[in-house]
Amino acid sequence: RKRHTRTCASRKGGTCRCDGGWEASVYSPPDGKKIRKTFPQKGEASSWQADAKRALDHGVLRAAGPTTSKETAEAWLEGAEKGWILNRSGNRFKPSTLRGYRRDLQEHLIPLFGSQKLSAITTADIQALVDGLQDAGVPASTVRNRVKPLQVIYRRSKARDGIPVDPTDGLELPAPNE
Repeated sequence: RKRHTRTCASRKGGTCRCDGGWEASVYSPPDGKKIRKTFPQKGEASSWQADAKRALDHGVLRAAGPTTSKETAEAWLEGAEKGWILNRSGNRFKPSTLRGYRRDLQEHLIPLFGSQKLSAITTADIQALVDGLQDAGVPASTVRNRVKPLQVIYRRSKARDGIPVDPTDGLELPAPNE
């Protein structure tokens, strides 16, 4: 559908001269919500809508929940500490690993991303963090370790919570031997 700005004359029966863009939407029955996105061109909106319908049918796309990154991280830490959430090998996380994840989340990641929805964080946001750490002279292994809790949380959220995209995929991380 065509979007109109708040002051558009066509809302009052006149001719539209605004460029509010185009809005595409799909309904997600499992979530009971519409998923909406706006585009500058009608063709882009139509294309996204077709792709989104296909992704919904395959269970890849879900409506974003109200959960913030901070709430997701705290729930993940609690589950990992209680042994409900296991590592990729199917074992419990080591206590020292969880201490490091908790420290990095509380001191570095939650202050940056905590108020945002998990699905709103982009690869560019995380890459900017990585680049900033490198520019500050933080050792490569420390940079990789700071991002690791996000990678683990996104991997689980993508598999279980329907987060459609893992923004930690494709990050340009420094080699640990630098």
